[in-house]
Amino acid sequence: MPIPIQYITPESSARSFQIVTHIEPYEVKFLVQKRFGCQFWAKDEDALSKEHCRDNIEKLYDLMKIPNSTKFVSAFVKSRDFSCDFAGNFGSICLFLDIEKIKDETIIFNGDVKNLAYKLSTQKNRPKNRFLRFHSLTERHFDILIALQRYYWNKMAWAVQKKAYYPRMIGCYFEARVFRPIVSKDIKMIVIPKELEPKEKKNVERLANSI
Repeated sequence: MPIPIQYITPESSARSFQIVTHIEPYEVKFLVQKRFGCQFWAKDEDALSKEHCRDNIEKLYDLMKIPNSTKFVSAFVKSRDFSCDFAGNFGSICLFLDIEKIKDETIIFNGDVKNLAYKLSTQKNRPKNRFLRFHSLTERHFDILIALQRYYWNKMAWAVQKKAYYPRMIGCYFEARVFRPIVSKDIKMIVIPKELEPKEKKNVERLANSI
């Protein structure tokens, strides 16, 4: 069956979450054209000249004792309690990923990885593990959701009371990293804007019919 295409993002359940990633319309070609391997992945880049993003993330991976992956997909945890509506800034095409297909290669962090990695790089003489929490997507989803709610409310308490609450959410969203490229079979739904150009919509329809 083709991947469903919708114009409206569906509501999340109060007892579950979804994993979504946003891409630009021009990036759909990576998932449908053979010359790109019909796959999509991202890479960490420095937003600022002195950010040292890749070095910081390599140190974060070392702390987690996981290998550094040069091909990954950065996604967002979406639930009723903490939305990722601003994620549209990363691209107007929203891909809802099939958790069963990606769970073995996916880790959820207590924030966005760039912010976490930078935060850890500034903790010279303080224990780093109080800032970092991560969960395999193979864990019970309800347990993951409860943990993420705790990190979120610890951040809210920290923002209001200006007291150190740990562990807390670092940044504006919970990042889920899929440590491999994604392919069309990993996508369970596509949400597109109504104002998408006809050529761009045709590419999305090609993606939807590629499985």
